[in-house]
Amino acid sequence: MGIKIFSIILILFAAELLYLATKEPKKIAISEEDINYTDIEFQRLNAFRIQKEGIHDSLSASRALKYKNYSKLYDINAVIKKDDLTHKITSKTAIYTIGKVTFSPKVEYENNNSIAIRTDQLSYLIDAKVADSPKPFTLTGNNFIVDGDSFRYDIKNGKLNATNIRYRQEVER
Repeated sequence: MGIKIFSIILILFAAELLYLATKEPKKIAISEEDINYTDIEFQRLNAFRIQKEGIHDSLSASRALKYKNYSKLYDINAVIKKDDLTHKITSKTAIYTIGKVTFSPKVEYENNNSIAIRTDQLSYLIDAKVADSPKPFTLTGNNFIVDGDSFRYDIKNGKLNATNIRYRQEVER
């Protein structure tokens, strides 16, 4: 009895294989441009640039996604040391494309010269060394506060252009 059941199952399996072999496979056309996929995903990313003096720069993010043409990071905290200055920047998200990083929202920048900038969007052109913000900003220093609608800072030439600024200075009495 067991051999009869096994023979029937084997005949049904062979018949199904013959049936599937005669069928034309379906073709599904998906273009690569239609797919929004990530190549790599990191959770709790911590990256460092180490030189002989020790850790020079650091970047931490709660999540990082690497897409085909850009990378997106979440909850960024970056520390960059250049000469005697230490730059710190935090933001909810950052999008890196070739030659440009855009931070948004809740961007906070500080350096060890008591300068701090707060804005909702900050873009940095890496090769040109230009930082700009089309959104309202607040710049604070040792005893002054500057508010404005937008700014552009050319780091190479040391030029700052801002629109509709309001300057306040604290005076000791």
